[in-house]
Amino acid sequence: MGDEVVRPTKQRLASEYLTSIRAKNTTFASQISLQKGHAQEILQAFQVSAHFVSLLLGEPDYGAPGLHHSLDSQGRLQRQEYMCQQPRWDSHVKLQPCSVYMSVDRITNVTTYIVVSGEDDHCIEIAKKRIEDAFSLPTVDQSPDPFLVHHIIAHESFLQSKAIITKLRHRLYDALDNVDAYGKGEKSLDRVALRALTNELHLISQDADSLVSSTEMGTMVVERMSAAHRKLMQESDAALKNAFSLVGDSLEQHVQTLHARRRWLLSYKSRKDIAMNLVFNLVTQQDSETNMSIAQATKNDSAAMKTIAALTMVFLPATAVSSFFGMAFFNGQGGSLTVTSNWWIFLATTIPMTLMLLLIWLRWTDILNVLEIIGRSTHAGWELVRLRSRLPDDGSDRTRVDSTSSGNSSLEKDVSKIV
Repeated sequence: MGDEVVRPTKQRLASEYLTSIRAKNTTFASQISLQKGHAQEILQAFQVSAHFVSLLLGEPDYGAPGLHHSLDSQGRLQRQEYMCQQPRWDSHVKLQPCSVYMSVDRITNVTTYIVVSGEDDHCIEIAKKRIEDAFSLPTVDQSPDPFLVHHIIAHESFLQSKAIITKLRHRLYDALDNVDAYGKGEKSLDRVALRALTNELHLISQDADSLVSSTEMGTMVVERMSAAHRKLMQESDAALKNAFSLVGDSLEQHVQTLHARRRWLLSYKSRKDIAMNLVFNLVTQQDSETNMSIAQATKNDSAAMKTIAALTMVFLPATAVSSFFGMAFFNGQGGSLTVTSNWWIFLATTIPMTLMLLLIWLRWTDILNVLEIIGRSTHAGWELVRLRSRLPDDGSDRTRVDSTSSGNSSLEKDVSKIV
């Protein structure tokens, strides 16, 4: 559960490694692998500042790392505390926060670490092995740098991102190959395949955004760590400054590596945006070709309708005249044309029917509205009958029935307006 490394030198280092497990009915949905009394003893013995305790208990914090200095009456550094949470690189896996607390007491020359990580976080186990290997070096044995453990854990956390970013890069390159194949015409445009490709590019963009945020968080952690390390070096003597310079240089290199990683991730996002634009243009071109085909077909249909209309205009007068004189009211036998006395029947039936059809055509929209309102009124009437049949004798549900009745009256007003 915990281990302490004590060196026969002026500098000493003590560390406590705790595991955070998921637990219901707790403040942060997790609890550390210690009893409450033991945890309080550790926090009091290590003099952990109160504003760092919640982070050690599993509170997810996406803010800046904390740095606290204690000075003597002459303004010299006596004690330094640095607390941070390592970034989470894999957004698809829910892990407990990895919190690392460090305090440096320059009076007793004791550096204290409290590391709290999730049970599924293998980063700390690898970091512990690296720390043991680092302390086996003779230079570290003489003067261990207080920030050495912090730097190793931060570097190991960063190495976890390598496999994740490599997988993202391969996904992006596969999608770009497919987009290039569509752009070169090597593949026929398939709407379903393009939709799936667009979704994949969208997921890649989400993962890239998450990795960019984690990279920025890691950069902020290491930059703050480097600033705290420089403050400690300024307050140390010349011998310790030379001993601590290696970790300081490694922290600066780590910061530059994180900046380079962020630039690569932003370039991935730029390439994804270019691919998305190409897919959009391909789909737009396909839609334009489809619209052109529809427009051409419509034009052909319009030409056919014009031909039919022209033929109708040519033959309609002759058809109307022949139908008119072919009625029983006209008699052309004997070389002369005679008209019967009942010819007015044709006019008496044709003119009213024509006017009625014209009126129906002009009022067709209003007729449809009336039919719709009648249907609604009929449905409301049946609903009213059903409610009244279920109405108890004491008059309950009267409000609902009255509201239905008011609805019927409103329908009647609508009908009266249209009519």
